[in-house]
Amino acid sequence: DLDSAEALTFFLNIYHTLLQHALLLLGPPSSKDWSAFFASVSYELGTDVFSLTELEHCVLRGRLSRPRTVPRHMPSPPHLDDDHYSYALGKSDYRINFALINGSISAPPFVTVFRAAHLEEQLDKASVRFVDYTLKVDTKKRLVILPKVCDIYRGDFSSTMLSKETMKVCLRFLDRTKWERISWL
Repeated sequence: DLDSAEALTFFLNIYHTLLQHALLLLGPPSSKDWSAFFASVSYELGTDVFSLTELEHCVLRGRLSRPRTVPRHMPSPPHLDDDHYSYALGKSDYRINFALINGSISAPPFVTVFRAAHLEEQLDKASVRFVDYTLKVDTKKRLVILPKVCDIYRGDFSSTMLSKETMKVCLRFLDRTKWERISWL
């Protein structure tokens, strides 16, 4: 049932397991090999084979927005006619952006093992940890720097595609100290 919490839990955990497995066996790729790494590292699930890129874009993000831009070191999402999109989860949730840890140097150094019975709470906690780790506040310049994922997938956070609306979503997951610093701005 691709609309279930169990499916989202399964695919989030498979994505992170495959990533960790590949990093342990192959080591981290160089910045120029990052795209090929994500496109080629794969698991066989049922009767199909899924790369990290296909798990992320076709399954987990299948019903979410397409990236506005693709950083040069990351793989482009598969074309919309890719058969793997038939596995797209019915549960579209912008918090997936905060739950997916891609192993890059700028990514938070933690991965959540999700459980279907606690999925909502775990997605919130993963979002709090991610936003706290990646959102930066420069009070001298009166500047808030949102996580890069908020720019790449801005359509997941705001129908108006405005940074201000995206920041409001991120504020929901900030600790009190950072929230007050931003409020002061």
